[in-house]
Amino acid sequence: MTSLDEDLFEQIIIYNALVNEVYLANISDSLKPEYFKDTNVKAVYNILLEFFNEHGSSPTVTEIKARCSDEECKKAVRAVATSVKNLDKRYNSEELYKNTEKFIKERAVYHTLLSVADEVNNKDVDTSAILDKFEASCNINLNADIGIDYFTDANRHVDDLLKEEKYISSGWPWLDGKLGGGFIQDGRAIYVFAGETNVGKSIVLGNIATNICKQNKTVLLISLEMSEMLYAKRLSANIAKIPINEIQHNTEFLKESITDFHSRYPDTKLLVKEFPPSTITPQQLGGYIKKVK
Repeated sequence: MTSLDEDLFEQIIIYNALVNEVYLANISDSLKPEYFKDTNVKAVYNILLEFFNEHGSSPTVTEIKARCSDEECKKAVRAVATSVKNLDKRYNSEELYKNTEKFIKERAVYHTLLSVADEVNNKDVDTSAILDKFEASCNINLNADIGIDYFTDANRHVDDLLKEEKYISSGWPWLDGKLGGGFIQDGRAIYVFAGETNVGKSIVLGNIATNICKQNKTVLLISLEMSEMLYAKRLSANIAKIPINEIQHNTEFLKESITDFHSRYPDTKLLVKEFPPSTITPQQLGGYIKKVK
């Protein structure tokens, strides 16, 4: 994207925040008053934000003026009113939200840099907290899509129902039946296997990973408690059909079994990664998965 004319875009933001309550609602959580360079815009936006947080609606002109208790505030309101008069009021909604998101992200990153610099100067550096701040700045999303209009988009809904859904088999027909065909291949889904301690949850998930490998898929198995090598041992017991307590006595056969398995399913990959307890955040886990992909 090309760079924004930030001075002009601050005027565009404040105008739309004044006249469009939906727009104000969308930006109120992520756009902070200190992100504005123009002090007049900052003062007016601060009034809008305070009012919206209190009442859940935009203030009228009268309500804005009523909150100006000093001459500086009144001057700011008059200055903003004058500056937005000459704006072209025709602004593509999609472009507005896209550019607003860009503006907020850039301002958030800039202010994060300033705060990090202060922490470094004070020799009080918490790298995990710094990472969280930058991730929060970069993950701002002003998605203006309101979703599917069920009654208006009925045809679109029916067309989707007629599409052939693709599934990845768990390897067990009875489980695929319970899941309606298996694991959904396209889209997003979460499947939870729950049970008491030592009932075999990890064994089930390891077996599912192996079964999916038999479909020439790439599988990433992340463990948040069991070590990589211990999980590999369980996978080996499945692939080589050797009791887990006897694997160390049958290493040559195990190597042959692994080679044979991979020759039959040459396009498969099975990655096992351990993150010990309390060593990774959800954001870091998402970043690791992106890196693997």
